[in-house]
Amino acid sequence: MVLVLKFTLSNLFFLFRKKYMFMKLIFLFLSVSFFSHFSMGQYRNIELQAAGLTCSLCSNAIQKALKGLPFVSGVRTELKSNMFMIDLRPGVDVNLDMISLKVEEAGFSVGKLSVEIKFDAVQIKNDAHVQSAGHIFHFLAVKPQKIEGWQKVKLMDKSFVLSAEAKKNQKLTTMNCYKTGVTADCCGMGSFPKGKRIFHVTI
Repeated sequence: MVLVLKFTLSNLFFLFRKKYMFMKLIFLFLSVSFFSHFSMGQYRNIELQAAGLTCSLCSNAIQKALKGLPFVSGVRTELKSNMFMIDLRPGVDVNLDMISLKVEEAGFSVGKLSVEIKFDAVQIKNDAHVQSAGHIFHFLAVKPQKIEGWQKVKLMDKSFVLSAEAKKNQKLTTMNCYKTGVTADCCGMGSFPKGKRIFHVTI
């Protein structure tokens, strides 16, 4: 019996990022229908604050790493705040996990990442999941409200914040999906497919 394992690129990057970042990925099975990339036009204005920088050479290393991503057309830097404004290439899908991976491969950490996402009309509330534009979001530390169109959100997943903040964020929910980064029974049985990349965000 042949088992066909379907993983998204984002899931693979997420699962192997820290503990297995230097291990070779031997088996890589891709299924376009399950890609957790954000389709072109769903992202804009990505801002990343890096940690661990000590000089302009550090900034250059991150810039070079980010510019190597296929969906990045350019990177603008604010040295005083270690901020990187990422310009996106039109018509190319975006993968946020790859951004975090590239920063770590350059020897640094993501301290903060915010992005504007084009949401369908959805009602959000604290510690609850929504599906919008084909992707799943777990909102934390928000008031009940309706969002629609472009909305700036801050990512709260462990790969997009420093470890101290990640520990604080984990206390905002009892759901296991924050630890794993993928959907499970805690996300609502029958509501969302298991094992799919989930982004934890706040406004």
